[in-house]
Amino acid sequence: MDERLMQFRIGVMVLASIMIAAILVVTFGEWRWPFPSEYTIYIKFAEAPGVAERTPLRKSGIVIGRVTEVKLTPEGEVLVTARIERRYLLRRNEVCRLNRAILGDPMLEFARSPDPNAPSDPVREGDVMQGIVPPDPIVVFTNLQDRLVTAIDSVTKTSDELGR
Repeated sequence: MDERLMQFRIGVMVLASIMIAAILVVTFGEWRWPFPSEYTIYIKFAEAPGVAERTPLRKSGIVIGRVTEVKLTPEGEVLVTARIERRYLLRRNEVCRLNRAILGDPMLEFARSPDPNAPSDPVREGDVMQGIVPPDPIVVFTNLQDRLVTAIDSVTKTSDELGR
Protein backbone atom coordinates (compact mmCIF):
# COMPACT_ATOMS: atom_id res chain seq x y z
CA MET A 1 0.00 0.00 0.00
CA ASP A 2 1.17 3.49 -0.80
CA GLU A 3 2.72 5.33 2.17
CA ARG A 4 0.70 8.52 1.50
CA LEU A 5 -2.60 6.62 1.36
CA MET A 6 -1.86 4.95 4.68
CA GLN A 7 -1.01 8.31 6.31
CA PHE A 8 -4.24 9.80 4.91
CA ARG A 9 -6.34 6.95 6.35
CA ILE A 10 -4.67 7.29 9.75
CA GLY A 11 -5.32 11.04 9.69
CA VAL A 12 -9.00 10.50 8.85
CA MET A 13 -9.32 7.99 11.71
CA VAL A 14 -7.68 10.40 14.17
CA LEU A 15 -9.99 13.27 13.11
CA ALA A 16 -13.08 11.04 13.29
CA SER A 17 -12.05 9.84 16.77
CA ILE A 18 -11.57 13.41 17.99
CA MET A 19 -14.97 14.45 16.60
CA ILE A 20 -16.74 11.47 18.19
CA ALA A 21 -15.02 12.16 21.53
CA ALA A 22 -16.08 15.84 21.39
CA ILE A 23 -19.69 14.91 20.62
CA LEU A 24 -19.74 12.42 23.52
CA VAL A 25 -18.28 15.00 25.92
CA VAL A 26 -20.88 17.60 24.90
CA THR A 27 -23.74 15.08 25.02
CA PHE A 28 -22.93 13.38 28.32
CA GLY A 29 -20.73 15.95 30.04
CA GLU A 30 -21.23 19.32 31.68
CA TRP A 31 -20.45 21.30 28.52
CA ARG A 32 -23.24 22.84 26.50
CA TRP A 33 -23.66 22.57 22.76
CA PRO A 34 -22.33 25.77 21.14
CA PHE A 35 -25.71 26.40 19.45
CA PRO A 36 -28.22 26.63 22.32
CA SER A 37 -31.53 24.88 21.76
CA GLU A 38 -32.80 25.73 25.24
CA TYR A 39 -33.79 28.81 27.21
CA THR A 40 -33.41 29.53 30.92
CA ILE A 41 -36.23 30.42 33.31
CA TYR A 42 -36.32 30.88 37.07
CA ILE A 43 -39.00 29.50 39.38
CA LYS A 44 -39.51 30.70 42.98
CA PHE A 45 -40.89 28.33 45.60
CA ALA A 46 -41.61 28.85 49.30
CA GLU A 47 -39.91 25.47 49.76
CA ALA A 48 -38.72 22.82 47.31
CA PRO A 49 -38.20 19.49 49.09
CA GLY A 50 -36.22 17.00 47.04
CA VAL A 51 -35.61 19.27 44.04
CA ALA A 52 -32.02 19.04 42.80
CA GLU A 53 -30.01 19.36 39.60
CA ARG A 54 -31.42 17.25 36.75
CA THR A 55 -34.95 17.13 38.25
CA PRO A 56 -37.29 16.82 35.25
CA LEU A 57 -39.75 19.51 34.17
CA ARG A 58 -42.93 18.21 32.54
CA LYS A 59 -45.83 19.66 30.63
CA SER A 60 -48.77 17.40 29.77
CA GLY A 61 -46.66 14.42 30.87
CA ILE A 62 -43.78 15.18 28.48
CA VAL A 63 -40.29 16.08 29.73
CA ILE A 64 -39.60 19.58 28.41
CA GLY A 65 -36.48 20.44 30.41
CA ARG A 66 -34.40 19.93 33.52
CA VAL A 67 -33.37 21.84 36.64
CA THR A 68 -29.81 23.16 36.40
CA GLU A 69 -29.44 24.87 39.79
CA VAL A 70 -31.25 25.19 43.12
CA LYS A 71 -30.34 27.91 45.61
CA LEU A 72 -31.76 29.69 48.64
CA THR A 73 -32.52 33.41 48.29
CA PRO A 74 -31.81 35.97 51.05
CA GLU A 75 -35.60 36.14 51.64
CA GLY A 76 -35.66 32.41 52.46
CA GLU A 77 -37.32 31.32 49.22
CA VAL A 78 -35.93 28.67 46.90
CA LEU A 79 -34.89 29.84 43.44
CA VAL A 80 -34.82 27.05 40.87
CA THR A 81 -32.97 27.62 37.60
CA ALA A 82 -34.31 25.50 34.74
CA ARG A 83 -33.44 24.96 31.09
CA ILE A 84 -36.42 24.43 28.76
CA GLU A 85 -36.13 23.09 25.21
CA ARG A 86 -36.95 25.86 22.73
CA ARG A 87 -39.52 23.77 20.91
CA TYR A 88 -41.74 23.85 24.03
CA LEU A 89 -43.45 27.16 24.67
CA LEU A 90 -44.46 28.08 28.21
CA ARG A 91 -47.06 30.76 28.84
CA ARG A 92 -47.67 33.14 31.73
CA ASN A 93 -51.08 31.56 32.36
CA GLU A 94 -49.35 28.33 33.42
CA VAL A 95 -48.11 27.55 36.91
CA CYS A 96 -45.26 25.31 37.98
CA ARG A 97 -46.33 22.77 40.58
CA LEU A 98 -43.92 20.58 42.56
CA ASN A 99 -45.25 17.01 42.44
CA ARG A 100 -43.86 13.64 43.39
CA ALA A 101 -43.80 10.50 41.27
CA ILE A 102 -45.11 7.21 42.67
CA LEU A 103 -41.67 6.32 44.05
CA GLY A 104 -41.31 9.76 45.66
CA ASP A 105 -39.04 11.37 43.08
CA PRO A 106 -39.79 15.09 42.73
CA MET A 107 -40.80 16.59 39.40
CA LEU A 108 -41.89 20.04 38.35
CA GLU A 109 -45.08 20.10 36.30
CA PHE A 110 -46.50 22.98 34.30
CA ALA A 111 -50.29 23.22 34.15
CA ARG A 112 -52.85 25.88 33.28
CA SER A 113 -53.36 28.46 36.02
CA PRO A 114 -56.65 28.36 37.93
CA ASP A 115 -56.83 32.14 37.39
CA PRO A 116 -58.82 32.73 34.16
CA ASN A 117 -57.53 36.32 33.96
CA ALA A 118 -53.84 35.36 33.85
CA PRO A 119 -52.09 36.72 30.74
CA SER A 120 -51.30 34.15 28.04
CA ASP A 121 -48.16 35.79 26.65
CA PRO A 122 -45.13 33.48 26.29
CA VAL A 123 -42.45 33.11 28.96
CA ARG A 124 -39.14 34.51 27.73
CA GLU A 125 -35.48 33.84 28.50
CA GLY A 126 -34.68 34.85 32.09
CA ASP A 127 -38.30 35.31 33.26
CA VAL A 128 -39.22 34.43 36.85
CA MET A 129 -42.31 32.33 37.56
CA GLN A 130 -43.95 31.58 40.90
CA GLY A 131 -44.07 27.90 41.85
CA ILE A 132 -46.69 26.07 43.92
CA VAL A 133 -45.92 23.40 46.50
CA PRO A 134 -48.95 21.26 47.38
CA PRO A 135 -49.17 20.07 50.98
CA ASP A 136 -47.26 16.92 51.82
CA PRO A 137 -49.72 13.98 52.18
CA ILE A 138 -47.97 12.77 55.34
CA VAL A 139 -48.35 16.20 56.98
CA VAL A 140 -52.01 16.34 55.91
CA PHE A 141 -52.60 12.87 57.37
CA THR A 142 -50.86 13.84 60.63
CA ASN A 143 -53.04 16.96 60.94
CA LEU A 144 -56.11 14.87 60.17
CA GLN A 145 -55.10 12.38 62.85
CA ASP A 146 -54.79 15.18 65.44
CA ARG A 147 -58.24 16.49 64.51
CA LEU A 148 -59.69 12.99 64.63
CA VAL A 149 -58.34 12.47 68.17
CA THR A 150 -59.95 15.77 69.21
CA ALA A 151 -63.27 14.75 67.63
CA ILE A 152 -63.24 11.33 69.33
CA ASP A 153 -62.48 12.95 72.69
CA SER A 154 -65.39 15.35 72.15
CA VAL A 155 -67.79 12.51 71.28
CA THR A 156 -66.63 10.50 74.30
CA LYS A 157 -67.06 13.49 76.60
CA THR A 158 -70.55 14.22 75.20
CA SER A 159 -71.67 10.58 75.56
CA ASP A 160 -70.39 10.50 79.15
CA GLU A 161 -72.36 13.67 79.96
CA LEU A 162 -75.51 12.26 78.34
CA GLY A 163 -75.11 8.99 80.26
CA ARG A 164 -75.25 10.72 83.65
